[in-house]
Amino acid sequence: MSAFELNASFFDSPPGRMFLIQRWPSAFKARSAVLLIPPFAEEMNRSRRMLTLLSAALAGQGFHVMLPDLHGTGDSAGDFSDASWDAWLDQLGYCVETLHSDYGISDYALLGLRSGALLASDYLQRAQI
Repeated sequence: MSAFELNASFFDSPPGRMFLIQRWPSAFKARSAVLLIPPFAEEMNRSRRMLTLLSAALAGQGFHVMLPDLHGTGDSAGDFSDASWDAWLDQLGYCVETLHSDYGISDYALLGLRSGALLASDYLQRAQI
């Protein structure tokens, strides 16, 4: 039996369908979450395995973990040329709102890698958190 549940699916979010991998503890409801924000382009491809291992480890420690493929990257809607900073910020907001509305989680952390860290910082400044 795994220490966590896994859900990989598409969600309708602004500006289009987003592929989202989620993990959460099997034995109890997570009270806090980590939103992992991947880097961009080839750096995302090179770090995907480590982000997957990190999300499994965090879920095993009791966190609900979200790892999105942002618009125009990975498996989400949009072409590479459609990718935009503002669309990504909107999708981060969608992920945070989903944590609140669907899972009742209001305590969360953003963890961004490389350009994902810049995106997380901008999101937090704009959200005035």
